[in-house]
Amino acid sequence: MVVYRPLRNHQIRVIKLLTEADSPGYGSGPVRCELEYVDLACAPISTEEGEQQLAKGYNGHWVAPVVEDIEPEPRVRGRADTNAMWPEDHTHRPIASGSTDEFEVERAEVDLPWRYPWGDYVALSYVWGDSNPAGLREIYVDGSPFRATRNLEAALKELRKHYRIKQGFRIWADAICINQKDIDERGSQVAMMRQIYNAAWHIVIWLGPKANNSDLAMIALRYFSLRSKKYGNPLEGVSKRVEKIINIGGFPWKHRATFIRLRMSVHRALYHLLCRPYFRRLWVLQEVALGTENMPVLCGDRCVQVEDIYRTVKLLRSNGAEFGTQIMAFVHFWSDMQKSWYQTRGDTYRYSERLWERPIAMLEAQNKTRASDSVAHGGIFGALLLGRESHASDERDRIYGILGMRQLAAIHIIPDYNLTAKETFILFTKRLFASGDFNGLRLATSEVPHIATRYMKFINFSRPKNPKFVHHNRLVNAGCTHSLPSWVICWSCPPNPAINLPGHSCLPLRNHTPTVVFHNDMTMTLQGVIFDTINSLSAFHTTESDLSYPSDGPRVTSIYGDRASTNEALWRTLVGNTTSTGDPAPASYRSILQSAIWDGSASVPNRRKMFLLSDFFSRNKKMRLFNRTLEDIILGPQFRDGFEIKNLRVGYVETLDDVARREYQDAILWAMRVLAWRRLVVTRGGYLGLAPAAAKAGDVVVVVPGCDVPLVLRREGERFRVLGEGYVHGIMAGELQGMLEQGTRKLVDITLC
Repeated sequence: MVVYRPLRNHQIRVIKLLTEADSPGYGSGPVRCELEYVDLACAPISTEEGEQQLAKGYNGHWVAPVVEDIEPEPRVRGRADTNAMWPEDHTHRPIASGSTDEFEVERAEVDLPWRYPWGDYVALSYVWGDSNPAGLREIYVDGSPFRATRNLEAALKELRKHYRIKQGFRIWADAICINQKDIDERGSQVAMMRQIYNAAWHIVIWLGPKANNSDLAMIALRYFSLRSKKYGNPLEGVSKRVEKIINIGGFPWKHRATFIRLRMSVHRALYHLLCRPYFRRLWVLQEVALGTENMPVLCGDRCVQVEDIYRTVKLLRSNGAEFGTQIMAFVHFWSDMQKSWYQTRGDTYRYSERLWERPIAMLEAQNKTRASDSVAHGGIFGALLLGRESHASDERDRIYGILGMRQLAAIHIIPDYNLTAKETFILFTKRLFASGDFNGLRLATSEVPHIATRYMKFINFSRPKNPKFVHHNRLVNAGCTHSLPSWVICWSCPPNPAINLPGHSCLPLRNHTPTVVFHNDMTMTLQGVIFDTINSLSAFHTTESDLSYPSDGPRVTSIYGDRASTNEALWRTLVGNTTSTGDPAPASYRSILQSAIWDGSASVPNRRKMFLLSDFFSRNKKMRLFNRTLEDIILGPQFRDGFEIKNLRVGYVETLDDVARREYQDAILWAMRVLAWRRLVVTRGGYLGLAPAAAKAGDVVVVVPGCDVPLVLRREGERFRVLGEGYVHGIMAGELQGMLEQGTRKLVDITLC
């Protein structure tokens, strides 16, 4: 049994991993290491006469034991590791990898001192893995047996092969360096986590042992990273356009499609690598955020830099309609993606764009290398989103694990594992709102009603578009079940399936200082504008079980004016007036009102076929939007009223140039994602908007200073319950400020329960 000595202030434990440099026998066999106690208060080597004194590892190079030849250009002859990526008729020429040889590093650094008086260390970022006692592996710490998870043992076995560890760099790994049985020490060390990772020479990411052709995936990451640095269009010469004649309804159509000319095994390898548990682990959020773009990423015996992953997943995002969905399609195929349509309670992460969006958001949170507040949705809210969908064995860690992120530096909480999860959630939410940021209200866990998930066998060739053909009603989300107030962020309940809308940089109430008063742990009062009341609502899903939806309220007049202006308000509402990256929606997005997209005859760039606009239209076409129905708007003659769009029926999109085609595809995909699990609504004041699935007629739209989007609330006596975020077209760009100045709207106290 390992004996831990108590830690003093600013002290941590690191391990000396024994390697063949210590004794030839330590290069194989069981992992052996020794605990060392070091003081982080010791100042590292600083400047002398205005110049930085060099220390071991000064150049930041992590020397990998295996180095691949990467070939970004087509070639005729030669051999390189990237050959495995391509079909026989599509190979590439090698270039220098630029890696540093360990003998060169040794000669350059042999006489250099260490950064600290006691040496230096790297911090290991990894997933613990299965902690079931039956799966634990025995390693030796200070000569005593220590039960480690398989993943940690595999990481240490790999690290002992690496030059930097042989050179003498120590390792900080939480499972060994923190006495996990001492709750007080665990809390104090968690509070130091930011300092521990920030003070390390490097953060070393361990994705796990070799599996699912991961060597090929690592080569592909390096390849696309190099191409993205060298070319404006990294897929030029890699993608292939094909034409063929297809028969639809007895009529021949010329069909063009774009394919990425990679072996199917490359798509599968990349998919499985991005699906690794590491990218969903909670603690890696702050670990990665404190690293640099050249920190090493190890998978098996292969190594890339984190920048290689970042450049590749950004390429997937920018070409999601082709490259991204192609990767998913080659793994899941049509039958699996069809099943995902009614997967309401399971985790759909592997079927969605989150497969590459989450790594992007994680890496854009880095302090030193990315623009400020560049987490997915920006700032604190982006950090909250990352933590919300992460995996953690202890629910309290969903909060403690993100406190070290730059975006949450103003939230001062000392991790205390003596508090219950409920107490921790309330404490964090109160501290968050006291800072003046109310975007956490957007994460309210409200009910998502029943949908039917199965349909009759005689129509199983396609998905149903009418509730009368389906059965097996299932509640999508019961809402929070932990007796928490609606304003408290519950980190235990599964989040609602609707994606969160990108925040608008121009806040509706930008000139007002947010204020809040907490009466107890159950209610709080803040100031806001009760802007409008919901009047009419669409169904939130094609097979919503409640047949009263779509629900039309009393007829109201459009605030937007004529038909053309109302049409524009509609298409901008359908995409939240943004792109998937948070930029304002371009005028080209108006193409989503083309009837061919809604009646199903247009090319739809969505291999998963989830939440098609044609499905939404089939259920909600009779919904009244002012003096017309949705069907009148989509299929009627409105395009003659100053809003004309070219015909986009089957085959047309393939005639567009690359930029226009991508914007068309992006618009449709984004509209699908924005509408999924939401209701299109009309307010009593004549505004169009979006509301959570839990919304009903009579619920109110409220704008709160400190929250980037409107909120939907439900009256409960003199108080309100939070349902979630919404969108109202016509107040998102500062228009509400003018209404306040004119006296048509006013700030009032709102008590949330």
